[in-house]
Amino acid sequence: MKQFILACVATAAIAGCTMSDTLTEKAEVAQSDMAYAVIVPVLMQTELPGGVSIPRGVAEPLARCIIENATVSELSSLAAASVTGPTADTNYIVSNILNRASTTTCATAALSGGASA
Repeated sequence: MKQFILACVATAAIAGCTMSDTLTEKAEVAQSDMAYAVIVPVLMQTELPGGVSIPRGVAEPLARCIIENATVSELSSLAAASVTGPTADTNYIVSNILNRASTTTCATAALSGGASA
């Protein structure tokens, strides 16, 4: 009987871990989606030299690279901006992440048709 109870407890613990992992993954996806919804417009509103704006077709792959290279804290701040609206801090975070070598490598690959790094 003890073995049966132990087996039931172990099964429940494993099931709980699996459910927790699934919920964590869903939360991460939701957070990334919220951040993406903020990053794309921020990039598209960025004015480049000559008064040129970044088109959506460029902003979208850049946004994915920014999300891939953001820290948990940065991603959380960007996701929160989808509720509160972007601020100067949002622009700073996006710019800071975009200036990282890993993000530049990802963006170069994404914009040249290659796989992201």
